[in-house]
Amino acid sequence: MTNISPAATLWSGALNRMPGVYCPLPRGAFYTVVKLPIDDSDRFSQWLLEDFSYKNQTVMLAPATGFYFTPGAGMNEVRVAYVLKIDDLRNAMETLAEALKVYPDRIMNYIIFLYFNFLYN
Repeated sequence: MTNISPAATLWSGALNRMPGVYCPLPRGAFYTVVKLPIDDSDRFSQWLLEDFSYKNQTVMLAPATGFYFTPGAGMNEVRVAYVLKIDDLRNAMETLAEALKVYPDRIMNYIIFLYFNFLYN
């Protein structure tokens, strides 16, 4: 039986409550790959560091493109680690949620697709 840490439960739950985000529950590792409603994880990660701030903070993500061999794979994914204290994780999740709300290249069509896929499947 795998023990799931409170941090993993918090992280995964907070991410999955964000519109258009999918995060599997990590089992044993302190990281996971998360699908985001974006078209380019490299550009999004750079935007977070250079242009975005919420409550005078931001989050640092690893674009998942670097973890795949197949060209184009991971374009809408990031690798995240939950090695912070619980309060820091809460702040990071709040910051990421706000970033996704205002990100200029957010994929609204992706959210619409998920909604209709849910309704008709």
